[in-house]
Amino acid sequence: MHFLRMAAGIFAGIAVALAAAGCIGPVLAPTAEPKIEPVIAPAVVRTEPAVEPGGIPDAAPASIPHPNAGKYLFYFIGDGMGHEHVELARRQLGKAADAFDRVPLVGALQTDNAAGKTTDSAAAGTALACGVKTANGYLGMTPDKQPAASIMAAARKAGRRTGIVTSVPLNHATPAAFYAHIDGRGQYDGIARQLATSEIDFLGGGRPILSRDFSEAAWWRLLAENGYTVHVSVSAANIARKAPEGKRLACHDWDYYAIDRDASGMTVRPDLADYTRAAIGELDHPNGFVLMVEGGRIDYAAHRNDGVAMLAEMREFNAAIDMALEFYQHHSEETIVVVTADHNTGGLHFTGPVSSGYGKTEAQVSAERLIRELNKTDMAQWENVLGVLEKLKISFSPEALKAAQTAFATAGQDKRAEATVRALLRERDREANIAWETGGHTSADVDLRILGAGTEAISGTMPNHELVSKLRKVSGLE
Repeated sequence: MHFLRMAAGIFAGIAVALAAAGCIGPVLAPTAEPKIEPVIAPAVVRTEPAVEPGGIPDAAPASIPHPNAGKYLFYFIGDGMGHEHVELARRQLGKAADAFDRVPLVGALQTDNAAGKTTDSAAAGTALACGVKTANGYLGMTPDKQPAASIMAAARKAGRRTGIVTSVPLNHATPAAFYAHIDGRGQYDGIARQLATSEIDFLGGGRPILSRDFSEAAWWRLLAENGYTVHVSVSAANIARKAPEGKRLACHDWDYYAIDRDASGMTVRPDLADYTRAAIGELDHPNGFVLMVEGGRIDYAAHRNDGVAMLAEMREFNAAIDMALEFYQHHSEETIVVVTADHNTGGLHFTGPVSSGYGKTEAQVSAERLIRELNKTDMAQWENVLGVLEKLKISFSPEALKAAQTAFATAGQDKRAEATVRALLRERDREANIAWETGGHTSADVDLRILGAGTEAISGTMPNHELVSKLRKVSGLE
C-alpha cells in the first residue's frame, strides 16, 4: 500500500550560553559568541514508502544512481532494535513513531558474527561501519586483527565532514566501531585515546567510561591537543551552539533513561534529537557529510526486558530521525537516510493484542532507577517497597504486586530489589500480552529502512556487512 505523509519543521539558529562544568582551563570553549547560523530551513517533506509498513520486499527494480546521491548520509542505528521492537513502537506511540513509516522498509540484515554465532554490538557495529564480519569484542578489525577502514574514513578522504551522536558513552561499542581499531571493546581507555585522534568533526553523547589510570581531565587535555573544542555537561538549550572553528565534542552524564528524564523534569538535559540537530548545524557543508546516530539505550532497556523504558527510548530515536527528515526536505536528491539496527536484544514478541495503555510513561520510571531507589531503603520489610512505589508515583496491578511480593519473600535481602522489579515487569508485560525470550541478544534479522535517491537497488535480505559497501557505492565513497 502506498501512502503519503507530510511533516513540516521550522528551525532557526539561536544564541546560547555555554555550560562547561567539569572542564579544565585549556579545554574550555571560548567565551566569544560565534556567528549563529540556522540549522535547517523550513520546508515540507513528502515521502512514499515502497512497501506496506511491516512488510519486506524480496527485490527492487534497477536504478541509475543520481550523480549527487548520498552527498549527505544519515546512518541511524537502533542498538538492540529488533523488528518487534519497531512494531511495538508503531502500535503504541502512533505519531511519535511515524519516522519508521516515513523511511520505507526495504529489507532486513542478517546479524551473525564472523563465526556464524550471535553477535555483540562490537562485531555488529564493525560490520555496519567497516563492511567486514569480525569476532565479538573486536572494533574496526578483521578476525585476524587487521585494521578495517570505516565509512567515516572514506568520507574524510572524500573531503566530507563526519559526525557521531549517541545516547550512551562515546567510547561504547557501536560508536567506537566507526573510529577505533582495537581487539577488546572493554578497553575503554584505549578507545577514548583513539577517539581523541579520530578526526571526527562532531561528537555528541555520553561522557566516556574511563579507568582510574586515565582521568577525564587527561582526556580533555588530549582532545584539546588534537584540535577539539569541548563542551561538558551541556544543556538542551545550549547544545546547538557551533564551535568557532575546528572539531567539537559535546557530552553529558549518561546514567539516565529518557523515561527518567521526562518523569523527573530533567528536560534541560539534551536528548538524541538535540544532539542530532546540533550535529547537522555543525556538519552542513557543500562537500557533504556522514552522520551516524545511535539509539544506544534501546539496547539497555531491552536487556532489562523493560518494554516501557524501551518505548521511551524509541520515541527519542524517532525524534532524532525527524531531524534528518527535515534536512531531507531541502536536499532530497542529495540525501540518504538509513534506519537499521545492529542486532535484536531480548527477543521481544507478542502473545496477543497489546494493551492500549502499555508504554504510557506518566506513571512509570525505568527498571534501573526503581532498583536504585529500592536499594536506598531497608529491604527487610515489604511495606518499604510499597513506600518507594508511592513516593515515585508508580502504579502496578494487584496481580503484579502479588507476584513481586512473592519474589521479595523468596530472595535474599541483597537480591530483593532486583527480584522485586523483575517480577513487577514480567507481570506487567504478561498482562499487556508482551513476552521476552532472553535478557541477551538473539540471531534474528533486523529491519533495514532507506530513503533517498539512488538507493532503489538496496533491498531484500542481506548480511549486515554488505550494507556499508552498497552505501559507499551510491554515495560516491568507494
